[in-house]
Amino acid sequence: MPSSIEPTSGFDLKHPSTIFNRDAASWAWIICAIIAVLASAISAVSIFKHLRNFNKPLEQSHIVRILLFVPIYALVSWAAFRYYWHAVYIFTLRDCYEAFVIYSFYALILQFLGPTVQVQKMALVSKNPMPYPMWGPIFKWKYDPASPTFLQRNKILVLQYVVVRPLMTVVALVTQLTSRFCSESMSVFYGHFWYSVINFVSVSACMYGLVILYFTIKDDIAEHKPLPKFLSIKIVIFLTMLQNMILSTLAHYGYLPETQYWTSTNISNGIQSMLVCIEMLIASIFHISAFRRKSIRTVVYADEEIIEEGVYGKVAHPGEFIPVASKDERNYGTHA
Repeated sequence: MPSSIEPTSGFDLKHPSTIFNRDAASWAWIICAIIAVLASAISAVSIFKHLRNFNKPLEQSHIVRILLFVPIYALVSWAAFRYYWHAVYIFTLRDCYEAFVIYSFYALILQFLGPTVQVQKMALVSKNPMPYPMWGPIFKWKYDPASPTFLQRNKILVLQYVVVRPLMTVVALVTQLTSRFCSESMSVFYGHFWYSVINFVSVSACMYGLVILYFTIKDDIAEHKPLPKFLSIKIVIFLTMLQNMILSTLAHYGYLPETQYWTSTNISNGIQSMLVCIEMLIASIFHISAFRRKSIRTVVYADEEIIEEGVYGKVAHPGEFIPVASKDERNYGTHA
């Protein structure tokens, strides 16, 4: 099935006067571009602050990858809106980064719990059986965090999405190239239906695994303020997938009627892109506090000078007295 009508010319950046003579879509492209650039700039500042004081690499490497989620999603979503006749390919490749963000966030939370698997398991040995979130209190279902296999089973539940999502990306690209994807259809006879359903089930299981882990260790990692970090990941990823399914369903049943230049799928993708750009701007602002870099620095003495270590080298502060952190404290220190 065709995925788009002949693309419109949009506006010509070489002749700015044409911008004021275009339709609403052209204005939407401009607005989304501004929002995407603003969101990316805010995230870039947060990333720079972590790189400038890259003193806890085991934690901050994951945080930087998470913060990159905003500029990647915002700019790529705008590109999918602007070049909407290629939106299927752009969206599909963009969404692969979701899996990487999930992995980075999961690794970050476990790093907060302990620097090694052995330390993480030791932190759980004293815990009593707990009811499963949501369903546990109703059906009296419980799990044992002290079990030697708890972390392994939880890891499988969460990280299966890291495998499923890239695989579904390959499936989507192959079925699109063979005209069996049909992004405007939610029919079971086309790949888009199964792509959406499998991804939704997989990400739901992944999010539930993260919820289980959060309720299990939230008190142990309370100093790291895990709730805003958890919400910043869960809400954005789950919301983008849910709204994509809703918009695809509306397009399938004709609630987004096509125009002369836009199919219902183009309209659905355009709305999705605008929503994602706006959500990324909100997320970039939320990340400022959720992944804030505390004023804790790794320092060592050099004669009578204090050396501050960062990703860009060492900066000396003569005559300043700052307590020295051990190597273990640096890697297992406090982060907000």
